[in-house]
Amino acid sequence: MTNHLWPAEDLEAVGHCPVCKSVDRSVEHDDLVDRIFFAAPGIWTMWRCDDCHSGYLDPRPTSQSIGRAYSAYYTHSPTSAAALLPPAGIMSKLKRAAMNDFLNRKFGYNLRPALPLGLGYLVFSSIKKKARNAAAMFRHLSAPEYGDHLLDIGCGNGTFLLLARDRLGHDVEGTEFDDAAAANAFQHGLKVHRAPLPGMGLPPNYYANVTMSHVLEHLHDPISALSEIFDILKPGGRVWIQVPNLDGASHQYFGSDCRLLEPPRHLVMFTLQSLTDSLKAAGFIKIEPLASENFANLMFNAGWMISQRIDPHVVPQPTIPAAILSAGNEAQIAYSGVSNQSEFLTIIAFKPK
Repeated sequence: MTNHLWPAEDLEAVGHCPVCKSVDRSVEHDDLVDRIFFAAPGIWTMWRCDDCHSGYLDPRPTSQSIGRAYSAYYTHSPTSAAALLPPAGIMSKLKRAAMNDFLNRKFGYNLRPALPLGLGYLVFSSIKKKARNAAAMFRHLSAPEYGDHLLDIGCGNGTFLLLARDRLGHDVEGTEFDDAAAANAFQHGLKVHRAPLPGMGLPPNYYANVTMSHVLEHLHDPISALSEIFDILKPGGRVWIQVPNLDGASHQYFGSDCRLLEPPRHLVMFTLQSLTDSLKAAGFIKIEPLASENFANLMFNAGWMISQRIDPHVVPQPTIPAAILSAGNEAQIAYSGVSNQSEFLTIIAFKPK
């Protein structure tokens, strides 16, 4: 379908899969509209690659114009430091001490206070949902060694950088192309590079950890981006990536109304296999999908609201039909952990030593 509303001079044709370069493709959706942040005019077409099965927009906004699609983006909100505040009340303090013990024993930290005798670790390990959420909150980061540097690409307003720096003790930097989001991060003394990816211009063989939470799908050239990340990691360094999953259950259920698609900000949509293959092609080894909690209930609720042309961010939310609630809860249970049909894909990979 032709895009009528985004200015023609600010569109570019792609013609092939940005992931594997194949020209063999079929239309996945030809009626995508921004019904999430209502910032991007236009009707967008997503193609499905016949070879690697990734999805991608074609045509799409140019790299010079796509910033307009972020004018109402969530990273413009003030940086949140709630996870850094001292817990108030006995139960909150116990929960913090239990989580600290879990992080200490699983990832090698020395956080205090912590429950003794491994009690916190036992609690979290016995409840898989709690363990998955805690590990993902801190992006499965091991305790830093002397001289380690962490880079969060697309750091937004800097909330995760604050958590990694002030709670976990990492030496942190970020990158962010959005002016409003970066301004929030600067206010907290965070070092944020105003640099695109690819093309960051950062030193090679330098970072022990690079993290990217819901960034890769926004990039015009994700494969070159992975190659650049490989270059800036020091030997033995690790990249942590989380992206929406084109094969997620909510996409299968809601189609073009799926919350995961977010046109036109999501330029490329990965599957578990295509993301794994892309990391291999960039030179990474020990590529491992990580067990994560599957937030299908939230994505199903949002998908239903989009299908009803209701703002998915409206407060209070309308009553969600029982059938949607049931389908979301069933998908959450079925596809938590490591799954090809989880809503988000979480994966780590290493640069060879």
